[in-house]
Amino acid sequence: MVAILRAILLTASVLAGECGQVGHACEVQVARTMANRAAAGERGILSAYYARAPITSESAMAATLLVLRPGLLADRLYYFVWSDADRVEWGWPEGDKVLCSEQCIHLGREWPGG
Repeated sequence: MVAILRAILLTASVLAGECGQVGHACEVQVARTMANRAAAGERGILSAYYARAPITSESAMAATLLVLRPGLLADRLYYFVWSDADRVEWGWPEGDKVLCSEQCIHLGREWPGG
Protein backbone atom coordinates (compact mmCIF):
# COMPACT_ATOMS: atom_id res chain seq x y z
CA MET A 1 0.00 0.00 0.00
CA VAL A 2 2.86 2.40 0.80
CA ALA A 3 4.40 1.77 -2.63
CA ILE A 4 1.09 2.61 -4.31
CA LEU A 5 0.76 5.84 -2.33
CA ARG A 6 4.33 6.83 -3.22
CA ALA A 7 3.63 6.12 -6.91
CA ILE A 8 0.50 8.29 -6.77
CA LEU A 9 2.34 11.16 -5.06
CA LEU A 10 5.29 11.07 -7.47
CA THR A 11 2.98 10.85 -10.48
CA ALA A 12 0.88 13.76 -9.17
CA SER A 13 4.02 15.87 -8.78
CA VAL A 14 5.09 15.04 -12.34
CA LEU A 15 1.65 15.87 -13.76
CA ALA A 16 1.57 19.20 -11.91
CA GLY A 17 5.10 20.00 -13.10
CA GLU A 18 4.52 19.08 -16.72
CA CYS A 19 1.38 21.18 -16.94
CA GLY A 20 2.01 24.25 -14.80
CA GLN A 21 -0.58 26.91 -15.58
CA VAL A 22 -2.21 24.90 -18.37
CA GLY A 23 -4.20 23.11 -15.68
CA HIS A 24 -6.29 20.00 -15.17
CA ALA A 25 -7.15 19.30 -18.82
CA CYS A 26 -3.41 19.14 -19.45
CA GLU A 27 -2.84 16.84 -16.48
CA VAL A 28 -5.41 14.40 -17.81
CA GLN A 29 -3.85 14.49 -21.29
CA VAL A 30 -0.33 13.97 -19.95
CA ALA A 31 -1.65 11.10 -17.80
CA ARG A 32 -3.09 9.63 -21.01
CA THR A 33 0.35 9.76 -22.66
CA MET A 34 1.73 7.83 -19.69
CA ALA A 35 -1.12 5.29 -19.84
CA ASN A 36 -0.61 4.85 -23.58
CA ARG A 37 3.09 4.21 -23.10
CA ALA A 38 2.36 1.69 -20.35
CA ALA A 39 -0.23 -0.04 -22.57
CA ALA A 40 2.46 -0.27 -25.28
CA GLY A 41 4.69 -2.15 -22.83
CA GLU A 42 7.07 0.65 -21.87
CA ARG A 43 8.53 0.58 -18.35
CA GLY A 44 10.17 3.33 -16.29
CA ILE A 45 7.82 5.87 -17.82
CA LEU A 46 8.11 8.59 -15.16
CA SER A 47 11.82 9.02 -15.90
CA ALA A 48 10.85 10.46 -19.31
CA TYR A 49 8.92 13.29 -17.63
CA TYR A 50 11.36 15.59 -15.86
CA ALA A 51 9.18 18.40 -14.48
CA ARG A 52 8.05 18.37 -10.86
CA ALA A 53 5.78 20.78 -8.95
CA PRO A 54 3.72 20.84 -5.77
CA ILE A 55 0.78 18.45 -5.97
CA THR A 56 -2.67 19.88 -6.60
CA SER A 57 -5.98 18.17 -5.88
CA GLU A 58 -6.50 17.82 -9.64
CA SER A 59 -3.08 16.27 -10.26
CA ALA A 60 -3.68 13.90 -7.34
CA MET A 61 -6.99 12.75 -8.86
CA ALA A 62 -5.46 12.16 -12.29
CA ALA A 63 -2.46 10.37 -10.75
CA THR A 64 -4.69 8.13 -8.66
CA LEU A 65 -6.63 7.07 -11.73
CA LEU A 66 -3.41 6.55 -13.69
CA VAL A 67 -1.76 4.41 -11.02
CA LEU A 68 -4.83 2.36 -10.05
CA ARG A 69 -6.66 2.06 -13.40
CA PRO A 70 -4.36 3.06 -16.28
CA GLY A 71 -6.51 1.22 -18.81
CA LEU A 72 -9.28 3.75 -18.26
CA LEU A 73 -6.98 6.53 -19.50
CA ALA A 74 -5.23 4.72 -22.35
CA ASP A 75 -6.73 5.93 -25.63
CA ARG A 76 -3.71 5.19 -27.89
CA LEU A 77 -3.77 8.67 -29.44
CA TYR A 78 -0.77 10.54 -28.05
CA TYR A 79 2.38 9.07 -26.51
CA PHE A 80 4.65 12.06 -26.03
CA VAL A 81 4.45 15.55 -24.56
CA TRP A 82 6.78 18.54 -24.86
CA SER A 83 6.69 22.24 -24.05
CA ASP A 84 7.12 25.44 -26.04
CA ALA A 85 10.50 25.79 -24.31
CA ASP A 86 11.49 22.37 -25.71
CA ARG A 87 10.37 23.52 -29.16
CA VAL A 88 12.60 26.59 -28.98
CA GLU A 89 15.60 24.80 -27.48
CA TRP A 90 15.49 21.74 -29.73
CA GLY A 91 13.80 23.10 -32.84
CA TRP A 92 10.91 20.67 -32.50
CA PRO A 93 7.60 21.08 -34.37
CA GLU A 94 4.19 21.76 -32.89
CA GLY A 95 2.44 18.69 -31.58
CA ASP A 96 -0.50 16.91 -33.11
CA LYS A 97 -2.53 18.56 -30.36
CA VAL A 98 -1.62 21.75 -28.47
CA LEU A 99 -3.05 22.84 -25.10
CA CYS A 100 -2.42 26.41 -23.98
CA SER A 101 -3.11 28.75 -21.12
CA GLU A 102 -0.19 31.02 -20.19
CA GLN A 103 2.06 28.24 -21.49
CA CYS A 104 1.56 25.56 -24.13
CA ILE A 105 2.20 21.86 -24.11
CA HIS A 106 2.32 19.73 -27.23
CA LEU A 107 1.01 16.18 -27.51
CA GLY A 108 2.31 13.92 -30.23
CA ARG A 109 1.95 10.45 -31.66
CA GLU A 110 5.67 10.39 -32.49
CA TRP A 111 8.71 11.65 -30.58
CA PRO A 112 9.66 15.05 -32.06
CA GLY A 113 13.35 14.51 -31.42
CA GLY A 114 13.83 12.00 -34.15
